[in-house]
Amino acid sequence: MLYVFYAAKLSQVITQHGLRFHQYADESQIYISTTVSEEALAVQRFTACVKAINDWMSSSRLKLNPTKTEVLWLGST
Repeated sequence: MLYVFYAAKLSQVITQHGLRFHQYADESQIYISTTVSEEALAVQRFTACVKAINDWMSSSRLKLNPTKTEVLWLGST
């Protein structure tokens, strides 16, 4: 039950930044899509979201595991 509470708060942190996400068990995936012209803004929003997640986790006595944290950048031409 405690995990459900934490997961709900995590979803609030993510949606406050206008990003989409998917959660399964203890894994979370955060998504953002953008046009090439707004690429810098998307990077700023994503970075701010990850910082907010890290801040929330620290205040909740949790730790973001950097060895399990990945960023994938997919582009098309």
